Amino acid sequence: MPSSRSSIDGLRTDQLDGLRFLAFAMVFFSHFSAPAEYSSVVMVQKQGWVGVEIFFALSSFLLFRLFEQERARTGRISISQFFVRRLLRIYPLMVLFPLAMLLAYGPQNPAAYGWLLGLVSFVGNYIAWFPDNWSSIRYTAQLWSLPYEFQIYLLLPLLFLLYLSVGRHALATGLLCVLPLCLLGRVAFALSGVATQAVYMTPLLRPESTIVGILVAMGLTRRLPLPLVAAVFLLSGIGLVFLPYIHTPVGSVLAYLPAGLFAGSLLHIALYAQNA
Repeated sequence: MPSSRSSIDGLRTDQLDGLRFLAFAMVFFSHFSAPAEYSSVVMVQKQGWVGVEIFFALSSFLLFRLFEQERARTGRISISQFFVRRLLRIYPLMVLFPLAMLLAYGPQNPAAYGWLLGLVSFVGNYIAWFPDNWSSIRYTAQLWSLPYEFQIYLLLPLLFLLYLSVGRHALATGLLCVLPLCLLGRVAFALSGVATQAVYMTPLLRPESTIVGILVAMGLTRRLPLPLVAAVFLLSGIGLVFLPYIHTPVGSVLAYLPAGLFAGSLLHIALYAQNA
């Protein structure tokens, strides 16, 4: 991602660095256990997973904008160079770190080599459907998000080319039409008794945050009144608090929509509030 001193289409990204830090802090603190007597802290901490949604929205926003900049500068986008850059960014961490942990601590259970191979082959998020697998190499559980991200990267250049071909409104309509199918997919998983972890780690089952980042990148929220966006932010945040927890069957079906709205409205506020 670009540094805070760069700009994207005239927007300074200092505020995006702050948003990135907030997302990191939410995820970081969600991995600690607050004392049960502090119920309000526990309630907020349980929503730390939403930091991951903010990361996904921010990532899709930035990459779409960077495609736009590259096209404006060169008249085209290089998909091959895009994938080379993404691989250099995530592949060393995704492979060398778990390999080092495996050599240092040994396998925690027999699934370790499958987990490592899953990361190497970009399917680690599916191997991690089963908790024993992603805990099989010490300190590597959170690496599931890297193959997840790469699977999103496979689609983003194609979506950008489609955006150039059909226009932003047609692409936005198509993306929004995908959401009911994803919702039905999550219902199917819930009714089948599949672990909620499977939904959480499967991009095509919960693309809300990625989609909303693309919508913001295409400028479709730019003219929305800031009070309206702030209301969406507030209401979606309240919805996340009062909906069933994401790792329950009902929560795994319903929670991703308000999470996407929360991440998208926060991204919009970070970008445009100072210009209001």
